[in-house]
Formats: sequence, C-alpha cells, structure tokens
Amino acid sequence: DPIIAMGSFIGKFYLVVAGISILALAIIKFNTKASLGQVLNIMFEPILIAIVTQNSSNTIPPSVIALRRFNYDVDLVQLLVPIG
Repeated sequence: DPIIAMGSFIGKFYLVVAGISILALAIIKFNTKASLGQVLNIMFEPILIAIVTQNSSNTIPPSVIALRRFNYDVDLVQLLVPIG
C-alpha cells in the first residue's frame, strides 16, 4: 500500500508541475505575442536545466537571460524570477 500511495503521489505531483509549466509558457506567449515555437526555443535552456538538475536556483540565471530576450523590464525580471 505505501508504494502504491507514493507512486500515486509522484504521478500527481508531476502532472501538476507539467500543468503549471504549460500555464507559464502560455502566459509568456500571450504577453509577448510570440509564437509557441519561439517561446519554446527561447525558454528551452531554462526548462532543460530545471528538468536535469531539479534545482530551481540553477535556473535563475538562464531564466533571466531568456526573459530579457522577450524585452521584459530588466528590474522586474530580476525581482520576480528569484521569487517565483
């Protein structure tokens, strides 16, 4: 029973993480008026680092660089990315 419960929890956890990631990419796409391909191309490195390292602090520098490529305000990005 504990193994089944843990498997269920892990599956639900990854489903929620995938949903939040899709929502974040959709918000970036909507705000920047870029195509989904452009958003995925620019955000590929931060996403890859997040998946491989599973450490959110390692994704801060590439996320800031990627969001600056979308012409977001630098001060706002540097404030909100570490909080997020």
